[in-house]
Amino acid sequence: EQGDPRGEFLRLACEYDSLPFTEAGLGRALTRLEEIEPEIDPDWISSVMVGQVWLRYHKRAFSLLSEKPVISKNNVLKIERWEKKVGHQLPASLKEWYSLEGAEQRLGCRPEFSTMTLQRTLNRAARSADSENRSPHLGSIMRWFVGWSSLDECEVSLEGSDDPPVDRVLWAADTFSEFVKNLLWSNLTDTWWFEHEYDQWSPENRSSYPDFPMLYACEPAFSLRDISYLSKHHIKDFQRMVGGRWLEILDPFTREPRTYFKPTSLFHFYTRGVRLRIICLGNPKRRRVESHWEIFGDSVQELVDVVSQHLWGHRTLAKTLMASNEGGEESLAILRNNS
Repeated sequence: EQGDPRGEFLRLACEYDSLPFTEAGLGRALTRLEEIEPEIDPDWISSVMVGQVWLRYHKRAFSLLSEKPVISKNNVLKIERWEKKVGHQLPASLKEWYSLEGAEQRLGCRPEFSTMTLQRTLNRAARSADSENRSPHLGSIMRWFVGWSSLDECEVSLEGSDDPPVDRVLWAADTFSEFVKNLLWSNLTDTWWFEHEYDQWSPENRSSYPDFPMLYACEPAFSLRDISYLSKHHIKDFQRMVGGRWLEILDPFTREPRTYFKPTSLFHFYTRGVRLRIICLGNPKRRRVESHWEIFGDSVQELVDVVSQHLWGHRTLAKTLMASNEGGEESLAILRNNS
């Protein structure tokens, strides 16, 4: 590894492929790979990783899913035909994602919204490449549409970047890979991922999610110490630390006064089968602040395993954790019985 990042890349790639998702080392390997990979010739990476599906842009997405990517030969063929016909290469990030099995289905934001198939998306992108059919407000930019039949479409420019931004107000993201990961988080927690811009949480408006077991807690203190602890046992996915304040407004319908805290600090952590969403009333970097925890599990057993190992004895969670649904009640009963 002395003076050559390729040696470190090979070591980290092996660690990333072999470490269980419950080990914090996976998060460190993932972060370091993202740092050094742009320095290395992609053709060299392809040659040494032959036989494996090595993702450059969507490693975090599949880390969040706790799944291994699988190439879709049918999708690859469709993309190759489209590129040859249109005479334009898809941006690398889009090409990588849509070359995988289940790419379209994973982009469904809610069960009631049906996603566009890859072929339909390719057809629309081909039409946008025709200068006679380009919309005046889009100018000369070719567009790729990520959308649903009952929701506004998200537009991605096919020119100028290997990992282009997604442009559609609330669903916007700086890169397509970030958009994919955020959308997966939304699906796995049944929360709108763009809420981190608008969070207005109070104990009275907590939600109940019936599709997977969920626990929540109101903790009186959250600080940098907690961030450090959670980072040792989970992969840190997103964080925003800001100061905020209590605001009072009149409800537009009832005309009753309402108070809420804005903006909030927000943290996302995850490990295999479990995700944590922590909303803080203030900046934990400056002082200890009140926090609201939401813990989502794929199953009762996975939720119990992670909480018992890493969360039950942390702060006062053993006393403050409550169940949000039947799966949460079953999980909480097991945790209390085991303690």
